[in-house]
Amino acid sequence: MIPYAERAFWLSKSVGGDSKITNKESFDRAAKQLKKDPNELYELPKIRTEYLYLLQWFYSVKSDGPLRFSEIESWARLTNKRPNSKEIEILMKLDSTFLKAQNE
Repeated sequence: MIPYAERAFWLSKSVGGDSKITNKESFDRAAKQLKKDPNELYELPKIRTEYLYLLQWFYSVKSDGPLRFSEIESWARLTNKRPNSKEIEILMKLDSTFLKAQNE
């Protein structure tokens, strides 16, 4: 799951400088010029579908800055989710992966 997240987060990042274009948008443009399927260029690692809910949870709970346990607790209470300790560990790992991708 983490290799998939690393690539997905990198794709959502700006290409650099003052540009508002993301890496994904840049790949989309290249794919159009090359007449290729953009998914061929993204090189997203495989992810087991039963883990996709964790990415959905992450995007739902994520705010600015590092994710805090108190944010997960509040989110869980408001959404009636009951993440177990392993799921919380994965959410925190996704957050550190996201922050690393945004700061590279």
